Amino acid sequence: MTRSLLRTYLLPLGLVAAVLLLLFQLYAYWQQSRPVFDPQGRLLRLPEFSFPLLDADGTCNPDLFHKGPVVVVYFGPDCEHCRKLARELSTQPSSIRSINWVFVTRAPVEEARAYIEESGLKGHSWVYFCRDLDA
Repeated sequence: MTRSLLRTYLLPLGLVAAVLLLLFQLYAYWQQSRPVFDPQGRLLRLPEFSFPLLDADGTCNPDLFHKGPVVVVYFGPDCEHCRKLARELSTQPSSIRSINWVFVTRAPVEEARAYIEESGLKGHSWVYFCRDLDA
């Protein structure tokens, strides 16, 4: 009799409790990692992300940036639009220094380094080059 009681009530109740606990943990994680906006629609908190820096040790994450907006650009070294953007940024840096530019690529390191050299953005403190390893 106890065996059927266990199978009938306790096992399904345990499964339901485990599913509810998992859903609660997922909700709590989502609350911590989601972007937060003010009433005017401005972003107050970046979502969690982390990319390894291309030419330095460490990772690129929201803690790395000074105050100001952040623009994340996924680029391909062979993309003409990406090359044009980099040329524009390198010729007019005074108007955009308050913006943190994060360039992220899935391309091989050699191709990405060639893009960095060609762009003229190497060495600027407001530009970060990263790799997306989850390709």
